[in-house]
Amino acid sequence: MALTLENHDRRIAAVEQAQAETTETLRWVVTKLARLQAVQDEHTLRLERLESKVDAMQSKVEALPRAMAELIDAAEKRMMSQVEARLDALPRAIAEMVEASEKRVMAAVAARG
Repeated sequence: MALTLENHDRRIAAVEQAQAETTETLRWVVTKLARLQAVQDEHTLRLERLESKVDAMQSKVEALPRAMAELIDAAEKRMMSQVEARLDALPRAIAEMVEASEKRVMAAVAARG
């Protein structure tokens, strides 16, 4: 009977040891899971911030064609205004050149005569 009690005591001690190891293992697993959850929460927040930034950039990129078209239109209007101004000034410039040529011709004729 003593052997049986010693056997039971050994088995009880082994079960208690296994229970203690299982409890320790569970604590370790819970700690690791908590850390994983914290990292996952942090990464989720970072991902949400990045998504917000990407959405903002996408809005800006989508607005670029319209903005570029407006800039091109404005530049074309400025260029056309400059061309029109030069065209408007052209008859006067031609008249001045003709007048200056006439004066030179008249001066050359007067100098010969």
